[in-house]
Amino acid sequence: GSNDVPFQQVRNVVQARCTSCHAESPVHPAFPAAPLGVLLETDEQILSQAELIYQQTVVTRVMPIGNLTAMTDAERDIIRRWYSASQGK
Repeated sequence: GSNDVPFQQVRNVVQARCTSCHAESPVHPAFPAAPLGVLLETDEQILSQAELIYQQTVVTRVMPIGNLTAMTDAERDIIRRWYSASQGK
Protein backbone atom coordinates (compact mmCIF):
# COMPACT_ATOMS: atom_id res chain seq x y z
CA GLY A 1 0.00 0.00 0.00
CA SER A 2 0.88 3.69 0.04
CA ASN A 3 2.26 3.34 3.58
CA ASP A 4 4.87 0.75 2.64
CA VAL A 5 8.29 1.68 3.93
CA PRO A 6 11.30 -0.40 2.90
CA PHE A 7 12.85 -1.89 6.03
CA GLN A 8 16.19 -0.50 4.85
CA GLN A 9 14.86 3.02 5.53
CA VAL A 10 13.81 2.05 9.03
CA ARG A 11 17.19 0.43 9.68
CA ASN A 12 18.95 3.57 8.42
CA VAL A 13 16.97 5.79 10.81
CA VAL A 14 17.55 3.45 13.75
CA GLN A 15 21.26 3.17 13.02
CA ALA A 16 21.60 6.93 12.61
CA ARG A 17 19.53 7.97 15.63
CA CYS A 18 19.26 5.09 18.11
CA THR A 19 22.24 2.78 18.13
CA SER A 20 24.78 5.27 19.45
CA CYS A 21 23.17 4.41 22.82
CA HIS A 22 21.09 1.29 22.13
CA ALA A 23 23.99 -1.06 21.49
CA GLU A 24 26.01 -3.76 23.26
CA SER A 25 28.79 -1.20 23.53
CA PRO A 26 27.27 2.28 23.19
CA VAL A 27 29.56 4.80 21.53
CA HIS A 28 27.81 7.68 23.26
CA PRO A 29 29.95 8.73 26.26
CA ALA A 30 26.94 9.38 28.51
CA PHE A 31 25.72 5.80 28.20
CA PRO A 32 28.01 3.03 29.43
CA ALA A 33 25.23 0.54 28.70
CA ALA A 34 22.12 0.53 26.54
CA PRO A 35 19.18 2.34 28.20
CA LEU A 36 16.73 -0.21 29.64
CA GLY A 37 18.86 -2.93 28.08
CA VAL A 38 17.21 -2.19 24.73
CA LEU A 39 19.50 -3.18 21.85
CA LEU A 40 18.71 -2.00 18.33
CA GLU A 41 21.70 -3.22 16.35
CA THR A 42 20.26 -6.10 14.32
CA ASP A 43 17.18 -6.42 12.14
CA GLU A 44 15.84 -8.98 14.61
CA GLN A 45 16.26 -6.57 17.51
CA ILE A 46 14.62 -3.73 15.60
CA LEU A 47 11.68 -5.94 14.61
CA SER A 48 11.25 -7.35 18.11
CA GLN A 49 11.20 -3.81 19.54
CA ALA A 50 8.95 -2.33 16.84
CA GLU A 51 6.18 -1.33 19.24
CA LEU A 52 8.61 0.20 21.73
CA ILE A 53 10.42 2.12 18.99
CA TYR A 54 7.06 3.42 17.72
CA GLN A 55 5.81 4.39 21.19
CA GLN A 56 9.04 6.15 22.12
CA THR A 57 9.75 7.99 18.87
CA VAL A 58 6.28 8.67 17.46
CA VAL A 59 3.68 8.58 20.23
CA THR A 60 5.49 10.09 23.23
CA ARG A 61 8.53 11.41 21.33
CA VAL A 62 10.71 10.89 24.44
CA MET A 63 13.35 9.17 22.32
CA PRO A 64 15.96 10.01 21.33
CA ILE A 65 16.38 11.47 24.84
CA GLY A 66 16.45 15.26 24.57
CA ASN A 67 16.54 14.50 20.83
CA LEU A 68 20.25 14.04 21.34
CA THR A 69 20.74 12.59 17.86
CA ALA A 70 18.47 15.11 16.11
CA MET A 71 15.86 12.70 14.78
CA THR A 72 13.73 14.59 12.27
CA ASP A 73 9.95 14.60 11.90
CA ALA A 74 10.44 12.93 8.53
CA GLU A 75 12.36 10.12 10.23
CA ARG A 76 9.68 9.76 12.88
CA ASP A 77 7.16 9.52 10.04
CA ILE A 78 9.15 6.66 8.49
CA ILE A 79 8.87 4.80 11.80
CA ARG A 80 5.16 5.64 12.06
CA ARG A 81 4.36 4.39 8.55
CA TRP A 82 6.47 1.26 8.99
CA TYR A 83 4.82 0.41 12.31
CA SER A 84 1.31 1.13 11.00
CA ALA A 85 1.92 -1.10 7.98
CA SER A 86 3.25 -3.88 10.22
CA GLN A 87 0.03 -3.71 12.23
CA GLY A 88 -2.06 -3.93 9.07
CA LYS A 89 -3.50 -0.45 9.61
